Amino acid sequence: MKKYSWLYDLLLIILYIGVSCLVVINFCSNSYKISSEDVILVLILVTLTLSNKFNNFSIGKLFTISNTLEDKMNENKELRAENINLRNNLHNQNLQMMNVSFPSVAKNPVESATEEEIKEKDEFFEQLEEDIADNEFEEDK
Repeated sequence: MKKYSWLYDLLLIILYIGVSCLVVINFCSNSYKISSEDVILVLILVTLTLSNKFNNFSIGKLFTISNTLEDKMNENKELRAENINLRNNLHNQNLQMMNVSFPSVAKNPVESATEEEIKEKDEFFEQLEEDIADNEFEEDK
């Protein structure tokens, strides 16, 4: 249920009185003619009154005032709880994946390279370094 605020109503009444005085003073000073400013001020008063009475007040798609803070707060709490649950599930899955054993690695241990394999790789890397150096020399020309 909505909490009732006397301070809000008091400030709203003071605003109503102030705007009403402005409308009356402007109306009387303009030889009792209604001006566009009077109409705008009266529309502001009507908008404030209707928005205070109803939870949702809208003028077409141009202007909307809504008092649905409690609904938004409940929705945020539900989304936070769901977010925490999903994060915990993700964390648990990561832990399970980290604890998986790899039996194929245990059965076939890594063997050290033979002298012949080491020579082949060294030759390959030397050739690669020479090719890179040649490319850099050609680009500098």
